[in-house]
Amino acid sequence: MIGILFLLSGIWGFSSRIVFGMFTTNTLHAIFQIIIGCATIFFTSVGYCKPFLKILGSAMLLLGFGWFMGGDQLLIQIFNSNRSFAFFNLFFGFLVLVLGITLKSAQSRQHNSVDIVF
Repeated sequence: MIGILFLLSGIWGFSSRIVFGMFTTNTLHAIFQIIIGCATIFFTSVGYCKPFLKILGSAMLLLGFGWFMGGDQLLIQIFNSNRSFAFFNLFFGFLVLVLGITLKSAQSRQHNSVDIVF
């Protein structure tokens, strides 16, 4: 679902400078979101969901905090990010990071399951 959200946002960003009614974007930002969406779908399908979600969540938190700390203004200008985008990065980055930390791996689910054989 996270990958699909990024893909939709990226595709929408090619036709509109405002996505989901509040997030500013540009062509470079849209391309970046499509890449993140594809990477999310790929890494979760090949079994690297936990590490990828941890990296993605951490990166989103850094971007969100960076906006409020007045960090790299060039990065903010390149991706055309606004306050709503920064709040989204903080909130969604936190959720993705927690999901990456708390998600049980497929191997541990497999060992904990009970198979009933008739």
